[in-house]
Amino acid sequence: WKMVEKQHALQSLAESEARYRRLAENAEDLIYRISFLPEQHFDYVSPSSTRITGFTPEDHYNDPMLGYKLVHPDDIPMLKTLVESGADPAQPVVLRWVRKDGKIIWTEQRNVPVFDADGNRIALEGIARDITSRKESEEILKESEARFRQVAENINEVFWLRESVSGEMLYISPKYEEVRGRTCQSLYDNPKSFIESIHPAHRAEVWEEQKRLSEEGIPFNM
Repeated sequence: WKMVEKQHALQSLAESEARYRRLAENAEDLIYRISFLPEQHFDYVSPSSTRITGFTPEDHYNDPMLGYKLVHPDDIPMLKTLVESGADPAQPVVLRWVRKDGKIIWTEQRNVPVFDADGNRIALEGIARDITSRKESEEILKESEARFRQVAENINEVFWLRESVSGEMLYISPKYEEVRGRTCQSLYDNPKSFIESIHPAHRAEVWEEQKRLSEEGIPFNM
């Protein structure tokens, strides 16, 4: 009976390992495990390594330091700091990698240290995601915002953006201070104060226009 129980337990364990291996080997992200004893080596590198880095899992198994060699030279100091201080597993680490073909990509990694019973770090398990497209989109957005700000800060008209629901001020052009005689900060602090700079004879008209635009879901900018 004990032998049957043992066989069932081993079979369940094998089935569980097979399920997790299928998940890892079909994951878009790069999954890996590095052991430090008796010397540093990769226990596992998922097949997605080839697509993301150009290096196969076998390349990693043959070169235990390949994970470090992938890091962009300019990001090496950051990597050393993280290794020495111990990265927080809850916080992703963003580093540039240099692919086998020389292309630079951005990766977001989460690493979890593995300790033995005595508290010694014996391994590192991690997941790395290629976020190059996201970083490129962020850079395009930054450039677009910079161009917008340059134009907005050099026009002669007063221009501002308000969040249509909350009324929060998102941007106020510097010309506001010259034309309205109030600081931009005063409008950030109290968005409703913009009405005070409008002639009393036109305030009702402005409020009606704001109400109409809000109902139509159109941001009210002035």
